[in-house]
Amino acid sequence: MGWRLPSLPATGGTLRFDHDRGRWYEWAGDRWVHDRKRQALDYARRIAAVLAGDATGRRRVSAERSAFALGVEKFAQADPAHAVEVDYFDTDLWLMGVPGATLDLRRQEVIAPDPAHRISLQAAVAPAEEADCPLWLEFLDETFGGDGELIALQQRFAGYCLTGDTSEQAMSFAFGHARCSTLAGGPFPLPAKSGRESA
Repeated sequence: MGWRLPSLPATGGTLRFDHDRGRWYEWAGDRWVHDRKRQALDYARRIAAVLAGDATGRRRVSAERSAFALGVEKFAQADPAHAVEVDYFDTDLWLMGVPGATLDLRRQEVIAPDPAHRISLQAAVAPAEEADCPLWLEFLDETFGGDGELIALQQRFAGYCLTGDTSEQAMSFAFGHARCSTLAGGPFPLPAKSGRESA
């Protein structure tokens, strides 16, 4: 007769096992993170404790052994509710993880984080409620001599760099009279006009 499964809170929505990397990921509230504290094993230990409480004799002794919990964790790795491959995470190139939220770069909106977004990568800071970046704006103004068209172009260039889209292969070189700076990796080459360079 097999073990009777215990009635414990489901973990299918909070744990994933990446078979390519060979490690567990746990939903941390705003992104998927490497389960460094071995929460998956703790869940398995709790299952083993419930089974041991319902068992008697040799079954109870077996369920109380650490090897039993390790076996439960091993089985869970293959459970369809948990098993994934490396390409499971960060598949939407236009969703960006930030602390406590997700940026939808298509609609330029801040949305609530969701495990279904599959985000594991995250920026260090969240966007401000109001734009306040005087140093960046000063850099753009100095570099492009107050040219609003070029400034808007480079702002779009910077926005593109926030996405995971690498289909565009271009490099943008921006320079002004007083300083020289390079912005690389975006899809928006500067227009070839007198006094300006494009690549």
